[in-house]
Amino acid sequence: MAELVRKTANAKLHDVKGRGLTAFVTALFTSTTQGTWVGGTIVLTDTELAFNANAMNRAVHKGTLDVSIP
Repeated sequence: MAELVRKTANAKLHDVKGRGLTAFVTALFTSTTQGTWVGGTIVLTDTELAFNANAMNRAVHKGTLDVSIP
């Protein structure tokens, strides 16, 4: 599996909720935008396209933070 591209990116994820104090703000923005913008890294290989959330977003969000498309 050869890595072709690695870039910093944002993804709009629908299955993400806030954790702790961010829960209210995340719920407010999610209801108006139908998703939450999460920062992370996108990696393109010869077999898949994957998004992985960064450490800060993992600390303040819960839910599906990693997505891959074969």
